[in-house]
Amino acid sequence: MISSPKTTSPCATGDTSSPPEFSLIDLPVTLGHEAKPAPLVAIRAKTEGAEKNLREAGEKARKRGDTLTVAQKERCRWHLVATNVAAEKMNAQAAADL
Repeated sequence: MISSPKTTSPCATGDTSSPPEFSLIDLPVTLGHEAKPAPLVAIRAKTEGAEKNLREAGEKARKRGDTLTVAQKERCRWHLVATNVAAEKMNAQAAADL
């Protein structure tokens, strides 16, 4: 289970404008049944990577006889990193570099 503060994402607002060259989101979240705090870093994928992710996810969905939702398509455009390293020790840019 992942919980986080309420945020507004492009997916939630329907914003389909072209993404900036580099987008990064750094949120504190809690993970698991024990609600362990962890930084969650989301890095917008490059266009080629996002297209590959969308293509592969679409193929898997078609094999299941399903289609991708708007939220699933948006998720394909991001790389997510959850870490147990304290935010004071590793900033969002350092996590993005991983």
